[in-house]
Amino acid sequence: MKKLLSIDLAAMILSGCGQAEPQKIELTPDGQYFDAAPVAMLEEIQRQFPSNTDITLDTDGDNPGMTIVEPSGAETYIIAFDGDDKRASGILISAPVADTDKNEPDGYYLYELPKIVLETMDLPEDGADDLAKSAYRNFVENYYTSGTATMDGITCFVSSVTVDGTLSYYNVIAPETNGFWK
Repeated sequence: MKKLLSIDLAAMILSGCGQAEPQKIELTPDGQYFDAAPVAMLEEIQRQFPSNTDITLDTDGDNPGMTIVEPSGAETYIIAFDGDDKRASGILISAPVADTDKNEPDGYYLYELPKIVLETMDLPEDGADDLAKSAYRNFVENYYTSGTATMDGITCFVSSVTVDGTLSYYNVIAPETNGFWK
C-alpha cells in the first residue's frame, strides 16, 4: 500500500513539473498596489520579450528597472515603483527617441510596449490588447498629447513630449486607485 501511495504521489508531483503557465500579476485586495514585488514584476515583464532581446535588469536602488536596447541602439527604460510592503505601485515606460522630424505617433512605444507590460497582468482574455488600444485611441483623440484607459482596476496612461529637441514617450501603468494618479 505504501508503494502505491508513493507512486501516486510521485505521479502527482511529476504531472505538475511541466511547463507552467506564467503567473498573472493581480491587484492587492484593496486595489492600491500590484500583488508582486517590483523585481518580480520586472522579471515577469522580461519573460514577455523574445529571448534574443537585449535587456539588462537593474535591481539596485529603491525602484528597480530594466533597460531594453533596440537594434537601432535606442534605449527604453521600464521602472517598477516600490509601494508599501515591498509591492509595486506602478510601472513607468520611458523611451527617448531622437527623431523629432517624425510628427506621427509611434505605435511601438504607445501601444506595443504598454501591451507587453499589460500581458503580465490579471486581465480578461484580450484585455491587455483592448486596454493598450483604448489608451492609444484616447491619445489620438487628445491631439497626440496623452491618453488614458482603465480596465479591471488597472489604468494605462500613454504620452509623448518633446524636451530639448528630443521626442520622448512616457507611459504609466498602475492600479486605478493608487496615489500614483493624484
